[in-house]
Amino acid sequence: MAAKKPDMSCARVVQYKASGLDKIYRHNERRNQSYGNENVITEMSRYNIHFKDPGEESYTEIFRRLEAEGVISTRGLREDATLLDEIIVDVNTTYFEDHGGYEYAKKFYEEAYHFIEKKFGADNIVSAVMHADELNIEANNYYFDRSDEAEKYDNFVRALA
Repeated sequence: MAAKKPDMSCARVVQYKASGLDKIYRHNERRNQSYGNENVITEMSRYNIHFKDPGEESYTEIFRRLEAEGVISTRGLREDATLLDEIIVDVNTTYFEDHGGYEYAKKFYEEAYHFIEKKFGADNIVSAVMHADELNIEANNYYFDRSDEAEKYDNFVRALA
């Protein structure tokens, strides 16, 4: 009998500059026609869950709208500044299968979303989606970084540990 693989989880932050916003929007909101990532099974995309849906606006359009409304400011930002932080919470599929499957995964990621919502503010979150169409189910939460608090990432990772 083969030994059972240990449950694995990961929380990581990826930062995006203006030049990367459209690409990550198309990928994570499933707006591409095809995916080079062989872990994306497009036939399963209907099972993805949005905890916060950006609607028809792209991340760039949301950023520009918030800027025009005076909610955020680009004054003093370098041209190559980080505009969007992505928090990826990734747990292996086996863990969810062992604990109730898809319904358990939805509850797990909804709780993760509410944690992020409390930590960073609901108005700062652009999108939150559980990708059930990937071999390892993951949830991505996107928010515009409006502070220089480097410790927020460490606190988030510690809270999930």
